[in-house]
Amino acid sequence: MWLALAKGPTDAGAVEHVLQGIEALGQFADELRRRLTDDGVDGLDGTVDLYLKLRGTVDRIPGAEVARILAQIRALEAWLGEVRRGLSELARLKRLVGA
Repeated sequence: MWLALAKGPTDAGAVEHVLQGIEALGQFADELRRRLTDDGVDGLDGTVDLYLKLRGTVDRIPGAEVARILAQIRALEAWLGEVRRGLSELARLKRLVGA
């Protein structure tokens, strides 16, 4: 967009197109700022600060620990899936016997 402005658009249509793009970019930035503020983050600077803090924290976690935790989560998901299937089967049996 800025390159288009620097080149100096040659007709009114090109200028209008660039201006519409700038307006859309401004609206996007305003919406992003609003959403970040709603989530308690202080704008784009706050987002970058938060990213750097999180990155520093996550980078200190050993990869083996992350892998171990992921394996535990997968095992828990599998177990919960078995519980769900068991409860569904129990509900089906209860319906069959009229309980």
